[in-house]
Amino acid sequence: MDKLGERIFALRTERNMSQGDLADALDVSRQAVSKWENGMGTPTPENIVAMSKLFGVSTDYILMGKDEGSQTAEKVAPTPTTEPAFMSVNDGLGKRKIMQIIGIILISLGAVFSLVGLIWAVEILLFTVYMIAVGAMLLACRRHLGLLLGWFTVAYVFVFLFVLTGRLTYPFIIGFVNFSVASIFSWLILLAVVVLSVITVIVVRKKRKNK
Repeated sequence: MDKLGERIFALRTERNMSQGDLADALDVSRQAVSKWENGMGTPTPENIVAMSKLFGVSTDYILMGKDEGSQTAEKVAPTPTTEPAFMSVNDGLGKRKIMQIIGIILISLGAVFSLVGLIWAVEILLFTVYMIAVGAMLLACRRHLGLLLGWFTVAYVFVFLFVLTGRLTYPFIIGFVNFSVASIFSWLILLAVVVLSVITVIVVRKKRKNK
């Protein structure tokens, strides 16, 4: 572990963060954080700036172990003034717990409504399956949750339209003539696919850059 890795490790452990927590906060992989701490990789300038804000220290401290104008690392070690950064970390972990609670609620409601649907109306299952799947994502996914939910929702609506219309693809051009609900949804799906594709490309490029 080199000096840079030691400082990242110290700052992280002082705030009771795991490598996964830091990776989530910086939107990088846990393997990338592990490489930084073991001297096998170097964080990008953007990651350095993000860590300085997250930990409440200067970029000079992270890179060189001392702040601008100071002679030793001890003078710029985290102090009570870094509490806002510590609180921001806890806030991030708290949000994850909230998402997990929402996920449990959705799965529970989905299961209950599924039983109701099996007894009274099978059509209800089209919505309860979506609730259960979204709840599972909220419990399991730690990164890019919004992007995953977006793709899943698009796929689910596509399946819903197939069940509704009996067609694998709905003729979009009909949407200009017959403003049916299905045709409007078809255009919205097409727009969503374009937007999600652009976001996915950006995320993948950023991930490759941070490896």
